[in-house]
Amino acid sequence: MSPSNQNDATSVFLACMHGEHVLDDALRDILALSAEFAALTSTDDRFEARTDAPGYVYMRRGSVGFSVPYYLAPVWPSNKTLAAIEDVLPLVRMSDGSCFCLSGSSTFLGVVSSISDIDCCEYFLGDGNALFTALEHTSRNTTESCLLVTYKIKGRDEGVKKQRPFGLNGGIEVFLESNGIQNYDDLQSLKLDFVASLSGFGVLAVTNLVVPMSDALDEQGKISFQYQEAVAHCDTSAPLRGLVQPADLGRYLCFLVDDAKSYIKQAHEAAGAGRHTDTFTFAVKSLKRMMSWLVIIDPDGNWGAIADELNNHHVQAFASAKRAEEARSLLDTIGGEIHPESVRRLRREIPTFALSRINEKEASLMLGLADDTWTKVQDMSSRPRGEAT
Repeated sequence: MSPSNQNDATSVFLACMHGEHVLDDALRDILALSAEFAALTSTDDRFEARTDAPGYVYMRRGSVGFSVPYYLAPVWPSNKTLAAIEDVLPLVRMSDGSCFCLSGSSTFLGVVSSISDIDCCEYFLGDGNALFTALEHTSRNTTESCLLVTYKIKGRDEGVKKQRPFGLNGGIEVFLESNGIQNYDDLQSLKLDFVASLSGFGVLAVTNLVVPMSDALDEQGKISFQYQEAVAHCDTSAPLRGLVQPADLGRYLCFLVDDAKSYIKQAHEAAGAGRHTDTFTFAVKSLKRMMSWLVIIDPDGNWGAIADELNNHHVQAFASAKRAEEARSLLDTIGGEIHPESVRRLRREIPTFALSRINEKEASLMLGLADDTWTKVQDMSSRPRGEAT
């Protein structure tokens, strides 16, 4: 994309972030042009721009297709990585009729391999009975390499309740009431926690955030962000939630900046208390949020330097230990009476190394990069609309 066109895109995106009035047509044109450019300049020939869903590029691997926001194309997983992930998707997905997505850090696996889990999101279209039937099926759909461990249920006015997914009976009404929810319309989300063994990753947690929706316009969908999700298809239908939503894009960009700011604050508090591992952890989290922001706002900028740092051996070792620790902790919630052979097999595959300790120098270097990047993000986010990048 030419510098002038990129400047136009950045200006429109920042206007969305600042709550300015942005016409749908203006955002649609920017997204469509950006997707066409991303498909043309992709380092491989996997992607083509979707004409029915502005801003998305599309690729197909065998029977599975992916609609990917164009700015995620440069960071999208390789075919080898996708092959490993695809094996587990049918096991964690509740319904073939839903809109199922890879989410968050999972979409950056082409450039950052230091992750602790695989995140998915599923927009479930159907009534309460259909959801309960799908949950029953998913709870029984255990294999030696993928095990549903817990679910976390959240009502619109309720806190999160964590439950083991066993002994489901009595239908949707009993299921909801036993979790303090009066009716299906009050169910906000259902988060499923799995432990799986994936080639190239080993044993790790896989999560699926299930969001019940009546249709594509249901406000319920806004508890997640379509801008951090790549839709997995068995057909070529358009994604359920389009990208031509100025207010939604603005909320997402603000979320990334607010989260990054919060993590940096926590990193500095930890540094002041001499907690080097916490300093390092919060700095890494802030950098991931800022990289997600920069690939949209400044795609030709230096976000690649963040990716390089997130792939250094300290981050990799820490992420590997964290991945093992989380998987082991989830398996500990089961006990020995449910799927004992699967649990024992997964436990044997988890590495036994301890969570690595981070020294002061390592923590300071990561926090310094986070601070420098934060200064750049603040400067760019406050730039008046139309000012050259």
